[in-house]
Amino acid sequence: MNTVDAARPEVCATPAPAPMTWVRIGLRVMLFSGVIGLLLGGMDSSRNALVQNLVYSECIGLAIYGVYAILRIWIMPRRRPTAVLDFVVRGLVAVPVGFVVGLNGAGWLLGNPTGLAAIARTGNLSIPVTIVASLCLMYYFWSSNRIADAAAAHADAERTMAEAKLKLLQAQIEPHMLFNTLANLRTLVDVDPQRAQAMIDQLIVYLRGTLAASRSTTTPLEAEFAQLGAYLALMQVRMAHRLAFTLDLPDALRTAAVPPMLLQPLVENAIKHGLEPKIEGGSIYVSAASANGRLTIDVSDDGSGLDDHPADPGYGLEHVRERLRTLYGDAASLSISARPDGGVRAVVELPREGTP
Repeated sequence: MNTVDAARPEVCATPAPAPMTWVRIGLRVMLFSGVIGLLLGGMDSSRNALVQNLVYSECIGLAIYGVYAILRIWIMPRRRPTAVLDFVVRGLVAVPVGFVVGLNGAGWLLGNPTGLAAIARTGNLSIPVTIVASLCLMYYFWSSNRIADAAAAHADAERTMAEAKLKLLQAQIEPHMLFNTLANLRTLVDVDPQRAQAMIDQLIVYLRGTLAASRSTTTPLEAEFAQLGAYLALMQVRMAHRLAFTLDLPDALRTAAVPPMLLQPLVENAIKHGLEPKIEGGSIYVSAASANGRLTIDVSDDGSGLDDHPADPGYGLEHVRERLRTLYGDAASLSISARPDGGVRAVVELPREGTP
């Protein structure tokens, strides 16, 4: 590894704000420029002077903002970490260029002199007011970007934490799964080779799905159901007739994107707290549905019910809630409720369109 390259700080362009963000900022610039125009126009009782000051103020403000935006997007994209010098340099270019462009644009609209004559025609207050107003705008741009950077960094940190917890959850699940599965395989190899071979096939599917989940942030719902089916098949070998399961995935939802390993903690919780304590065991039903732009995944069991569940359901359910909150905010949820005919129902709701 090249130690010099490794020590070099990363410098990259920050993505420009979305078009709607530029529009919102532009409207604020117009409002701010209008206030400046009204203040300048209020110094003269003439209605014509008020209109002229408004037009000049709006044109100059929008021109400065336009030059700044062009520099920000195409010519001098800001680097990470936030560099104050970049803002200063953009301001030193945007203010004088925008002032001249806006001044001439307003003169052209109003039929007033343009070019050098337009600059000579400006009053004594025009240039100082423009400088002060531009400094205020630059500070607004700078502080807004700082706030946006902080919010983005916080969101990235939360997302990274959620994925780190997923890796921790996988690290907890996989050794336990492997030990139990290998112990069952050792017994089955001699007494039931065909069943042992089927168990190995399911283990391969499960491990392949787990490996894919560790390398991506989303997975098709079809793959999530396949991995869940492999996991339940392995558990069925251990619990035999005490475990039955049904997976119901409509064809239209097979490609829907969901966070990987979202469902397994819910199924594990159902088996551990619902079916295993019950002598005769029970069944698990997993289904998916979509309506009104929402994806709903239902994990139900007919086990011992909520009364026999511990007050703290463990790390798995809390992990699912944290991941949903981090990836979707208030747009996703996990609810746990008792089924009328016994057992527990866990329902995950998240946006149908888009990916996390």
